[in-house]
This record gives sequence, C-alpha cells and structure tokens, in this order.
Amino acid sequence: MIDRAAAALGTDRSSFLLAQGRLAAQQVLADRDHFVLDPAGLEEWERINSRPARRLPGLVRLLQRPSPFVTPSSDAATANPQR
Repeated sequence: MIDRAAAALGTDRSSFLLAQGRLAAQQVLADRDHFVLDPAGLEEWERINSRPARRLPGLVRLLQRPSPFVTPSSDAATANPQR
C-alpha cells in the first residue's frame, strides 16, 4: 500500500514516508507551534493581551511555596553546586 501511494505521487518509498511523516508531525504540533485567527479573533486576542497584568495574590503565595517535586537535600545541592 505504501509503495502504491508513493507511486501515485510519483516518488519513491523513502521520500514518501519522510514527507508523510513530516506532515503528521506538523499536524501533531500545530497547536503548539502556531495558530491562526480570523480578524475578529485577532482583535480580541490583541485586546486581551494589551490589558495590564493583574496581581494575583493566590498565585504569588503558590509560587513562594517549596516545590513538592524537589527534596530539601537536592534543593541545597542545586542552590550551592560548589559543595
């Protein structure tokens, strides 16, 4: 089937697989690399992003807490790597 598809496009199997793999990768990563907005969506995006930042006290407190993913001993080693 792959050979027939490659032949239908006038290419060899390796080129076909590479091209199709690239297309598949672009589809998987599309929402992570870029997105497209219509004019109204772009206007809304710009309106939202031009607002001044809000102070979020709950987020500030959360970010000041120690990480649950790091043990205290590894924190010390990271903070002072010359030990």
